[in-house]
Amino acid sequence: MTTEKPSQADTTGAPLSAARADGGMPATAADKDRLLAEAIVTTIRYPLVVLGAGLRVQWVNPAFYQTFGVSPGETLNRPFHELGNGPWNIPRLRTGLEDVLARNAGLTDFEVEHDFERLGARTMLLHAQALPPAGNRPGLIFLTVEDVTERKRTEGALRDARHYAEMIVETVREPLVVLDPSLRVKAANESFYRTFQVTPSETQGQFLYDLGSRQWDIPRLRTLLEEILPRDRSLNDFEVEHDFERLGRRTMLLNARRLDDVHLILLALEDVTEQRRMEQSLRESQERISAIVTTAADAILTIDERGIIESVNPATEHMFGYGAAELIGQTVNILMPSPFREEHDGYLANYLKTGEKKVIGTRREVQGRRKDGTTFPVELAVSEFHVAGRRLFAGVHGDISLRKAMEREVLEIAAREQRRIGQDLHDGTGQELIGLSLMAQSLADALAEQSSPEVGLAVKIAKGLKRTLGQVRALSRGLIPVEVDAQGLMAALEELTARVREVSGVTCTLECAEPVPVEDNATATQLYHIAQEAVTNALKHGQARRIRVSLDTEDRLLTLRVRDDGVGIADWQAETKGVGLRIMHYRAGLINATLNIVPAEGGGTLVTCTLHQGPHQ
Repeated sequence: MTTEKPSQADTTGAPLSAARADGGMPATAADKDRLLAEAIVTTIRYPLVVLGAGLRVQWVNPAFYQTFGVSPGETLNRPFHELGNGPWNIPRLRTGLEDVLARNAGLTDFEVEHDFERLGARTMLLHAQALPPAGNRPGLIFLTVEDVTERKRTEGALRDARHYAEMIVETVREPLVVLDPSLRVKAANESFYRTFQVTPSETQGQFLYDLGSRQWDIPRLRTLLEEILPRDRSLNDFEVEHDFERLGRRTMLLNARRLDDVHLILLALEDVTEQRRMEQSLRESQERISAIVTTAADAILTIDERGIIESVNPATEHMFGYGAAELIGQTVNILMPSPFREEHDGYLANYLKTGEKKVIGTRREVQGRRKDGTTFPVELAVSEFHVAGRRLFAGVHGDISLRKAMEREVLEIAAREQRRIGQDLHDGTGQELIGLSLMAQSLADALAEQSSPEVGLAVKIAKGLKRTLGQVRALSRGLIPVEVDAQGLMAALEELTARVREVSGVTCTLECAEPVPVEDNATATQLYHIAQEAVTNALKHGQARRIRVSLDTEDRLLTLRVRDDGVGIADWQAETKGVGLRIMHYRAGLINATLNIVPAEGGGTLVTCTLHQGPHQ
């Protein structure tokens, strides 16, 4: 028995049917059926291979040539396992295909992962079905190849919706129906029967619009299908939503094409119910999120990786004084004064480069800048999200001006109470102790003149009162610091270091090469109290023997440093729990300063407070 060699038309994927001698259409029903089958496999989108004895390629459809970028000369009459760079040279596959041919069996969903010569790494799914010998025709294998690479990567929603069938027409996984010119069902694949839970006897020979509960009896659909054959048109993504008899409420997507030469229509149906539900759920979620964002009191805006603003909510317009059209397309720096503008650029660039989440997912206090140039304190939280493969960032800005004012008021109340206590100690207790001390000294002198045996006790009382008076004065001076103003910060710090030397005996010095002006009295006062608390911590926690306070300014950047040589406080980078440390951070925040507390080189602790001052008037 010989195998007919393909003609020139065959090498391009044309039908293999024998034509009548007079050039007309095939005369027999068998020829027509074969032509129908060949037309179907020629138009399907999956590569199809026909294998004969020895697993040699007898015929392939155009999709095979297009998919693998090969020519007929590289394919026809060659063993299937020798094609390309060996993707099909798999012993188990060869055994399976040989078994298909020998036993007239089938092979389904055989998965091949391979680095194809012209395609790169891909995953292919193979399905084979034997066509038993008939007459002089030997047995053949119909083998379909489906590229499921993307489906594997995305776990496509249609994975369970379509299956390979057992015959040629079943090579398409979605439900498939072949219609004659009158729109009667000529054939349907197994997937159709399985999907709609019907039998061939309920389907074949019936008008399409009579099937089931007449779910396809739609005038517009009938008109479109009736135009396919005479006008050579197609039906694309026609959506039908219906309460199917055995399925319930489903949404189907219909696509139809004309089968050339056989005057038939190939109709494919896709169940997109879950996809539509997901789309609806996504739309509802987006609407809810949009409502939340629109009504939020905080300013919410999104930016891309370059810092370009893509969206803003109404609160952003109200808070910063810009209209949405003025902000979208601008860099987010438009809403920041220096140095926060420069810091933001550095944070974003560092995050994109290293992934270090110094900004993402945390809250921090920054300064916002309104359209009119005024600044105000803002609490900023940034999160990252991805949309359509794009990396975006959402920033939530809360105006904390009121909170800062309240914090400032709390600190001022505490300061006033501290001054009151100090004043009471000085004016009340101190004066009383002075009087008692003088009286005790007079008593001791009188008893000494009388040579009284109680003179020693009187002297001790006088010395004790004098010592207590000194302690009260020292305590009073700590509670009532020297008056701090914009021009007197250096003098106040000098007084602070001198008092520390006097009371504790620790070497405490101030380093300030030249006068450092401060913008206002409130700023000077907060800087003084930060230095005071840092020195106190060095004495109490650090057990320092040397403390150095320094104050300098460069390019309008004022820097206050307090360094000690003590044992240090463990893990300054972690969130501090001490009241004093929290107050230091509060004070820095009140004047828009940055406070850092880190281990110093060589031991001890370094406290640094930096403040950007505007141009002096």
